Amino acid sequence: MSIQQKKQKRAKQLKVAKQTYYQTEKGKQCLRRSYVKRATTPHGKAQQTRSHMRGNSIKRGLEWNDEWWSNEKIADIMENGHCAITGIKFTIGTVGKTGIRNPFKASPDRIDITKGYEPNNVRWVVFIYNLMRSNFKDEDVDLFIKSLRNIL
Repeated sequence: MSIQQKKQKRAKQLKVAKQTYYQTEKGKQCLRRSYVKRATTPHGKAQQTRSHMRGNSIKRGLEWNDEWWSNEKIADIMENGHCAITGIKFTIGTVGKTGIRNPFKASPDRIDITKGYEPNNVRWVVFIYNLMRSNFKDEDVDLFIKSLRNIL
């Protein structure tokens, strides 16, 4: 058996061992603690966000450069920044019992959706605004918000 085959066999064994471990109560607790740490600390959220930005760029065939966004830079934005549109201060952490979504967390918004996450094409906004904007123009979202104000 070659060294490469031995490595592949060992990797499969480790994968099975991890799957088995994470099905135990102790393993589930470990996963929950890991998730909470990633979701509730600036550095953890920065790692998640950077990973998402990089993966999204690769998936869509957009330009990505590892030097554009460091975890430290993103963590600083999350801790000290405000939404470029609303001025709302970003919050870190989770909301509700599920702890999955925080509407006021920092979210990178590509100004021109045909381009990647280049620093001059990204503005940091609250997550809820970014969800609403999606692939629409700012003007469309502004019109929608103004219409809501008239109703409320």
